[in-house]
Amino acid sequence: MIDERALAPAAMLPTAIEYSEMDDDRADGRSLLGGNLGVVKNISVKLQVKAGETTLSVGELLALREGQVLKLDGQVNAPLQILLEGEVVASGELMAMGEHFAVRIIDTVRRG
Repeated sequence: MIDERALAPAAMLPTAIEYSEMDDDRADGRSLLGGNLGVVKNISVKLQVKAGETTLSVGELLALREGQVLKLDGQVNAPLQILLEGEVVASGELMAMGEHFAVRIIDTVRRG
């Protein structure tokens, strides 16, 4: 059997690393953004509105045809979930704005 350490350069040999314990307390240093949110205002994020969902077998999925209706688990008068990058951040109600769907925000999720 070949000893792999004999083939590796000395700089590539694994070495133990000592880690310092970290506190859960916040650091006393300056904020990463320094209170300047202007640097992140032009970053695009994905916002989605979820009315409900359903589970289908592959057979049911393959049998779907135009004109069929899929029943979702969401109730007609229940608030819709508003998701930011996949995380629920608010709830709202479906509206129409001209020829487009719209959502009125009725509650936001408070994060601790």
